[in-house]
Order: sequence, then structure tokens, then C-alpha cells
Amino acid sequence: MAGHKSFLPLPQELSSHFFLGDKQLVNAIIQCLNISERSLLEFTETYIQSHVSDIVFHHTKRETLPKKSDHSYWSICQGRINKYEASIAICVPGISMSSLQDTKMECKIRNDMLENDFKILLGLQKGETHINVVRLLAYSDLKNSLPFYVKEYHRTEILDKLLEIRGQKTRFPVLWLNNRLIEMLSALKYLHGKKIIHRDITLRCFHLARFSETEEDAAVLYDLNLAR
Repeated sequence: MAGHKSFLPLPQELSSHFFLGDKQLVNAIIQCLNISERSLLEFTETYIQSHVSDIVFHHTKRETLPKKSDHSYWSICQGRINKYEASIAICVPGISMSSLQDTKMECKIRNDMLENDFKILLGLQKGETHINVVRLLAYSDLKNSLPFYVKEYHRTEILDKLLEIRGQKTRFPVLWLNNRLIEMLSALKYLHGKKIIHRDITLRCFHLARFSETEEDAAVLYDLNLAR
């Protein structure tokens, strides 16, 4: 068909070369096989699925962050791992011939914030975690050739819940509000005990999670983008 550009599928046998960090070899394979960015993204997901059991990608509401200086980029989507809903972020290898790179400062900040969230959560896995701080469910280190991390995904933000109730012209029970406040303070106390300062606390940072059918929703600190 005129104007239609087809791409060859990426052979699974080449996966080890793609994720050994040899960028010159990667670019040579991409150019020889005329691989599209979409095909490369699908390949990274297939590779992760083969190494992380029970992970499933949901391809709705995908977010793609601007490209970094090495042409790689973060792709974020929802999915599942075991019985948990999850947010999955993958740093996809770049295609140097792409014209999608954006080096504006605000784009760099977005990448830095996501990677900082990853680093902080990764560091917390080395000790005892906290029920009111979001957990990592699977991950590879940022130094790996294919960095990715999978964290719990809780859909409802506390602020959205409060606005919903306000719109209904009703009120939460005082005990419910007190319990959520205690959970928020407990999460921050835990971070401070780890010598971590959040630096950007708002209600948007907290989501509601239900850990069992018999318990009420609990506050979970979900966003650590600016923590130090």
C-alpha cells in the first residue's frame, strides 16, 4: 500500500543483546530490521513478562514521558501482578533516529521526579516497609540496561473522595477522618525515621487502599517524586 511503512518483528533471540547495554549494537539492529518504537516497546514488555511471573500489562491510559538525552524514555501504564493492581514504569531503550526527543527543562524535571520516586522506593525495600507507604511489587535497578518498576496502584485519591462527599453535601464520620490523619502522620514518621523528607506533602500525595474486605479504606502515601 502506498505510503504504508511496515516493520519487521524483533526476534526473541536478540533480547540478550538489547539488554546488555551495548547501544551501538542496539542501534545497528534497529536500523537493519527497521524496528518501530512501538515494536520496541512491545518487545520490552514481552521481555519483562518472561522474567516477572504473573505480570499483566493493561494498555489503556498509557503515559509516555519525553525522551532523555540518550533517546530512552519512560513508559507508564496500569496492569496487574498477582492479585494486585499496579502501576508499571519501563525505561524503554531509545531509537537514535527518532525525532521525538525533547530536552526542555520541564521535561527533564518530569523524568527526574519519576526516577527519584523509583530510587526512594527502592531504598525503602532494604528494610522494614510500612503499610501506609506504597510498596514496590517488582523492579530492576536503574543501573540495569532495562530499568523498570512496578508499584501498587490505588485508584482513589483522598482529595477526590473528600470532594465527592462535599458534592453530595454529606460528611465523613469524624472517626474516619481521624484514622486517615493518623495513617498519614504514621507514613511521614516512618520516612523521617529513614532520614527521608517528602518536601511536597499535599492530599494529592495520598491514595485510599483497602487491604481486606473487613477493613475500611486506609491512607497510603503514593507519591515520592520530590523526596530526599
